[in-house]
Amino acid sequence: MLSYFCFVKRFIPLLALAFFFFSCSEETKETPPADLIPQEKMVPLLVDVHLLEASISLTQTPDPKRPVFGHYDIFKKHGVTHAQYESSIAWYSSQLDEFDKMYEEVLNELSRRQAREAAGPQPPQNDTSKNDTAKKSSGAVKPTGVFRKPAK
Repeated sequence: MLSYFCFVKRFIPLLALAFFFFSCSEETKETPPADLIPQEKMVPLLVDVHLLEASISLTQTPDPKRPVFGHYDIFKKHGVTHAQYESSIAWYSSQLDEFDKMYEEVLNELSRRQAREAAGPQPPQNDTSKNDTAKKSSGAVKPTGVFRKPAK
């Protein structure tokens, strides 16, 4: 699992760099598309897309003739269409400041997930009353039964 996140850490900056080069074209869109996905919704979508792409690239040999159908499940999960995603990516990549801020959030979320994964499973937190907490913190052990002397 660690190599998965190492791959993601290397993949995301390369992807951002590619978007940067494509965004330097002369044709810029001043008005956002009508179906633009808002940044608050785009960040979790991009996190899921990058995790899916990294997972696929680690588990399979990429086949350019075979489409990645998992994206469509992600789009459905987030309530957007593939066309909406493509037009939003095109617009955001032409708006470098917004695109950089958005990808900073994506990278932060991926880093948080990586840290959680590296920490391992956390024990469940029990809802204890104040009395239970006081007993545990006092250091005293309460006997649970009657102590008897051993038979000789």
